[in-house]
This record gives sequence, structure tokens and C-alpha cells, in this order.
Amino acid sequence: MAIQIDIHGDLSRCGPDCGPFLAKWSAWCSKFDGKRLALIKIDGNYFNHLDRKSRQMITKAQRRGYTYGGFNYNDPNILQDIYEINTSKKERQNKPMSESYLEYPTPIGRELQRCDTHKYLRVGGFKYSKMYAYCAIAFVNELAILNTIIGHADALTDGVMNGLIDYLVMICESERIRYLNYLTIESSGESLQAFKHSVGFESYEVRFV
Repeated sequence: MAIQIDIHGDLSRCGPDCGPFLAKWSAWCSKFDGKRLALIKIDGNYFNHLDRKSRQMITKAQRRGYTYGGFNYNDPNILQDIYEINTSKKERQNKPMSESYLEYPTPIGRELQRCDTHKYLRVGGFKYSKMYAYCAIAFVNELAILNTIIGHADALTDGVMNGLIDYLVMICESERIRYLNYLTIESSGESLQAFKHSVGFESYEVRFV
């Protein structure tokens, strides 16, 4: 039985820039309506749902000194960190990194004015003020969609990505999100499928309302 997810919410509370944002992500959701998506159900018990190895990776990242939080994309130090993360591996999922990841990142424009239920956040994993992983996530009412997520090759064995997902789940809990999405299970390569399963993503048939 398909789960239903409301991506609209109370439109009367929207900000001036919510319209284009919601139109973009509504179109994205419509492509997957009635199909299966990789989701973590946000139920306040995430850590306990994980297997022992996955829990150990989260605590390993904590022991290694990684912390997580938002960041200013246009900060010159952040732009350098993003570039180093993006170019830390020549291939991911057995494919060469795309040209867009190999180019030095450029500053973005102004932050758009959106409401609490339709917004876009950037979150990083840091150690000694240097960023080793980052993600961009779109919030559309009951659903949080991972748009970008990537970690530095040297930090992957430290559990930096496991810790990042754990932190995102905590954000989702505070934002009263029902599900966190990371594309689909089936469209991922073998290693990414294994990672998604390890951090709690499961395949659900979804209907958007």
C-alpha cells in the first residue's frame, strides 16, 4: 500500500519565493508519484532502528571529532572545502566525476524568502573548522529531499557520512518532517545501495498529495 505525503501544506503562509520553489519540487515529485523512493521514516527512534555496525559508525564520527551544522556557502574557506571534497575522488559509483564537480565552485546569489515548510538548507560535517562532507536538502512540507550529498574521500572511513545522515534526521524531527528521501534504492550502484540500507533508507511506494 502506497504511503501518502503532502508536499504543499498551508500555502497561505508561503513567502514571496515559495511559488517557484514549490513548482520545481512538485514537478520532481510528480515524476515519482506511484513509484518507489528511498525513504527514512522520521519517528523519533532512528538510532535504535540501525544495526550495530551503523550505530558504531555514527559514534566513530563523534569520537573522531566531527560536528555538523549549517554553513555560509559563499564563505571563501567553504568554497575551498567544497572543491577539495568534490575532487577528492576521481570516480564515485564506478563513474568519473562530472565536469560540474571538477570546476571550482562559484558564489551563489541572495537567499530566497520562503516559509518554514518550503525551504532549502545546506549542512556540513566539520572537523577543526574544516568541512569534510556537505549536503543540500529541500524541505517540502512533510518531505525532505536530499538534492546533493558528498563526502571527502579521506573522511569516509571515519563515518562522516553516517554522522551527517544522523544529524539530518535530527533536523527532520525538529522540522516535523515525516520522511527523508535520497532518490531511489534501485537506481543506485551496489555500494550506494549498501550505504543507503546501512543508514536506514527503505523502499516505499509513494503518492504525493
